[in-house]
Amino acid sequence: MSPKKNSICYISRNQLEPHPDNPRKDLGDLEELRESIRQNGIMQNLTVIPTDDTFDHFRILIGHRRFAASEGILNELPCVIVEDLTDREQVGIMLCENLQRNDLTYYEQAQGFQMMMDLGDTVDQISEKTGFSSTTVRHRLEIAKLSKKLIDEVEKETSWQIGINDYIELEKVKDLKDRAEILEASSSSDDLKHNVDRYLRDRKEDANKAKLVELLTELGGKETHDDMSYSEKYVCFELGEKKSKWLYFYDDIDFEKLRANIEERMSKTKNPLYYQLSYSTIIIGYKKKETNKEKKKTKAELEAERKKNNEQSLKEARKQICGEFAKTILNIDPDRFRALEREKTGYMQMVEKLWSICEKAEVSFYYYGLNVDAMDTLDKEAMKPLCDNYSDFHLIQKMMTMILAKLSNKHSMKFCDYRNYPSTKVLEAFEMFYDCLFFFGLRLSDTFEKILEGESELYEEVSE
Repeated sequence: MSPKKNSICYISRNQLEPHPDNPRKDLGDLEELRESIRQNGIMQNLTVIPTDDTFDHFRILIGHRRFAASEGILNELPCVIVEDLTDREQVGIMLCENLQRNDLTYYEQAQGFQMMMDLGDTVDQISEKTGFSSTTVRHRLEIAKLSKKLIDEVEKETSWQIGINDYIELEKVKDLKDRAEILEASSSSDDLKHNVDRYLRDRKEDANKAKLVELLTELGGKETHDDMSYSEKYVCFELGEKKSKWLYFYDDIDFEKLRANIEERMSKTKNPLYYQLSYSTIIIGYKKKETNKEKKKTKAELEAERKKNNEQSLKEARKQICGEFAKTILNIDPDRFRALEREKTGYMQMVEKLWSICEKAEVSFYYYGLNVDAMDTLDKEAMKPLCDNYSDFHLIQKMMTMILAKLSNKHSMKFCDYRNYPSTKVLEAFEMFYDCLFFFGLRLSDTFEKILEGESELYEEVSE
């Protein structure tokens, strides 16, 4: 007797086959389901579709796991037969059935939604069919743009289970290649957020810098390598919310307002407009007209001016780097610290590294309220009991604050000496401190990293 459609009938296993377009390729662990079938049989029928008009062979639409798990246990399975479904409708049924399962990963859901999009469904139609909100569907479709191989490699290498908030954070990076690179370079949720924030800040700085140069060029501005802020030849504009000579690229800049501001100022003078670019700032102003009394600078004077400008740029860079250090110390995530504290070895290594920086930077503890008798001698052994007694977040923060107080000293902690040669001892202290703060999420720009490594073009080349 041939099976009848739209009614439950038992069909032999050898008449059934898995659907070749089933979106779920990995059926997962079937052992628990096998045991249930062994004891109770199949409690819910399969849904199948005939492969031809003879009703002798069928493809499974719903019930692939039950079919696989019952192998060797049941020879006939309860099925409901449906007909007259297009290929798109068949895949849609399998997708909806799979997407409603609780054990699907975010990536598996994403692939399912993407397949429905490829079949012609809109976001709203997918939402209506699956019961997921349109917002959720859009987020999952963004996940589908990532490589499954990359996700698996990151999770395997870092033991980090990438969550939905991590994926949503990645959506802020619109370039898919950059998005993949950031994910590959991250090892935790905190790390990912820091990498995304740094990427967005860098892109914002690049975009603002390009727009500023374009705007100033339109207004007839010319770039100068003079130090405008300290030169008597220039009148610098105070711009932005901070009313400062320095306009930072990472600020939110109202370009229309800025244009009007500059045009208004320039309308009051016939002197030429100039700007000076630094690593993350720009100075804008006009150049005073030279008088006949002013003489042309000699080669030696120009060289001295170049060195002075480089020294000033290094001072500004040190100030900005110390600012980044301070922000990181004040905003250390307690969860990241607790992860360090759980590993006693890691905690002590961090304390010892900070202690080494104290020695290198000659940090005196007398003025900072710790154990003066034990620490003023810079005795490492005397430090150990204090670390054991204060093995908590506050000791690390306190030590970092003391170190930063010393590194921020503009008189003793200069990046270069009077010849503009790199100050090796100072740079080593800064670089070691950056290495510690790197663990807590700090990422400096390549330009700043070169300065700390003593490889910036702002330094004079040390003669042998």
